[in-house]
Amino acid sequence: MNIVEFNKDKIIKSFDEGVESNLYYYNNNEKIVLLKYFKDEIKLSDDTIKIDNNILHNKEKKIEIISSSPLFKNEVKIFDKVYKDGSFKAYTMEKSDLSEANYFMSKKSKIKILKLLKEKIEIFNSNGIFLGDIQNRNILTSKDVSKIELCDLDNFKIGNLDFDAKPLYVNEFNRNCNNKELVDCYAFNLFTVCFLTKVFSPYAYEYLKNNGLPRVLNTKENREIVDSILYLDNSYQKKYLIDNIK
Repeated sequence: MNIVEFNKDKIIKSFDEGVESNLYYYNNNEKIVLLKYFKDEIKLSDDTIKIDNNILHNKEKKIEIISSSPLFKNEVKIFDKVYKDGSFKAYTMEKSDLSEANYFMSKKSKIKILKLLKEKIEIFNSNGIFLGDIQNRNILTSKDVSKIELCDLDNFKIGNLDFDAKPLYVNEFNRNCNNKELVDCYAFNLFTVCFLTKVFSPYAYEYLKNNGLPRVLNTKENREIVDSILYLDNSYQKKYLIDNIK
């Protein structure tokens, strides 16, 4: 994996801003790529986390694995590590031709995306890799919804390299269940509800308590899964809402 020196003059324009980084169009040896440049701190709703050398080292090790592992060959490609003043500070990746999955897609398209995503989660989990932060902005899809690619890969948990800023669902799961290998199943089920109902993720629990399951998911099996989500403990089992649709 190549190491390149950060050059501010190669930034073309802003692409997006996330919690922990800024994304830019970047001219990398006459090739236009995306540059993910990490901020100095992460501002959460109730806390501020400084992005120190330990976090950056964790991310650097993960992208080294991602760029060389065949497990990630069908996700957004990572190219170069980017250093500033001798330290890892960013990385470059491809600008995918696919589009972000969004809440206003048809129900049929959403279900196809969820089934494809579940397949990826199963493969990753069986290899000690966990997504944790499952949300639509990290899922890219083709127009015919025949394929999806995942991005924001440096936030995955890969082996002993942990999540950097643990998402809401990961923290909730860790507080109540000791079987850490089921964290993606739990997070994916909550994302399934949010994606199909257009509910903002922090309100998933409230939505389920007040409204129950949307019609397409409202089966006996899924009502049992929802009970295990709302009253999460060590008895939580690996069961997916998407497997029991009407």
